[in-house]
Amino acid sequence: MNDFNQTLIYENAFDKDQAGWDAEFAEDWSLEGKGICESGDGCLSLRSTMFTVPRDPDGHFNLWLKREFPANVAFEVDFRYTEPGEEGLAILMWQAQGREGQSIFDPSLPERLGEKMEHMHSGAINCYHTSFIARGRHTANLRKNYGFHLLANGPDISQDVAPETWSRIRLQQYNGVITLSFDGNICYEHTDDGSAGGPPHETGGAFGFRQQNNLHRGDYRNFKVYSLE
Repeated sequence: MNDFNQTLIYENAFDKDQAGWDAEFAEDWSLEGKGICESGDGCLSLRSTMFTVPRDPDGHFNLWLKREFPANVAFEVDFRYTEPGEEGLAILMWQAQGREGQSIFDPSLPERLGEKMEHMHSGAINCYHTSFIARGRHTANLRKNYGFHLLANGPDISQDVAPETWSRIRLQQYNGVITLSFDGNICYEHTDDGSAGGPPHETGGAFGFRQQNNLHRGDYRNFKVYSLE
């Protein structure tokens, strides 16, 4: 049983039409790499400009929300994926800051290219990231950056959820304990004790979605962020 209270601090149904999304995107989001954002039919659809199987690193991308969230935090979103291919990987990134504590959007930081995952795990920022669908390997990995340290893993969402099926993803971090769950079922729970990659990231930071170009399409709706106290 969770021993905290949660307070909704951000929500986005992702239910705008394309014009509404385009206006919101210009204000609140940052796209790195070759991604396409399409809004309609009650969800936000993300895909690469160049779908290929096997993957082509030139087609990966990040979609960052230009807001800062606290250290004790939970992210929830409904997700579904499409069938084509037997591969496809999508990631959540959070607690993202420059390695000296600055915003990841600070102009003093070097340019990040969404195509380059090493810019997220071995570049100028610290963060955690977790895959939640990884159809090629069938595991959801939790990694800590700077350094690409593997902390934990569990079965990815495609093990239990069929294509074109909505599922609720919840990622939370509370007092160093990171938990990923699908429809209320825990994928992994890990306490970052600082033994890998230094002290836990516990000062808050930015949140982002990442997809590789071998995921044909990922759909998102009902995105909510909670502070945990």
